Amino acid sequence: MSTSIDVYPSTSTVPNLGEFAAAVHAILIEHQDNPTVVRTLGKFDAASAVPTVERLTEVAGRLRPRRTSDPDVSLDMVGNDYGWLSVDAIESGFDFYFCSADDYFEDLPHSAVVDDYAERAKQLGTLDGFPFDDAASVGWCWYIRLQATQPLRTRLLAGLAAAALARITNGFIHVDPR
Repeated sequence: MSTSIDVYPSTSTVPNLGEFAAAVHAILIEHQDNPTVVRTLGKFDAASAVPTVERLTEVAGRLRPRRTSDPDVSLDMVGNDYGWLSVDAIESGFDFYFCSADDYFEDLPHSAVVDDYAERAKQLGTLDGFPFDDAASVGWCWYIRLQATQPLRTRLLAGLAAAALARITNGFIHVDPR
């Protein structure tokens, strides 16, 4: 069993590896004293909680993907490219993916997912004023695919990273258990 954490931005600006790393670091520091975070991730200080964010490119004929952690590299990973985020102090990491409306393998089109989420948010009375029309028009999202066998620390780190990505793209998080 797997779970997908999707982040739907409402801005068309794609952050880079450095911006994403800084946002994840800020969220980790913001929550470092939270009892659930401490119980799950352990105690860590600001210096040891700096994430490494990489872009990996699968290259034909190579056994391992080409990796870069250049902070200026964009998160618009296409084709066989994907991202990897890890934090040494937490001893955990996970992969994440960029998907456009053209290549995402969901049952519904991108705009339909956003519209459905907007309708549910309206019924619940949450996210008043959120620019769902903007999110629907962006046409891409990121997703983190997690497996049931991954440790809780990885799953919590992925959730915090999704929150960081949503924060810097003025986006929302959609979780779809598969």
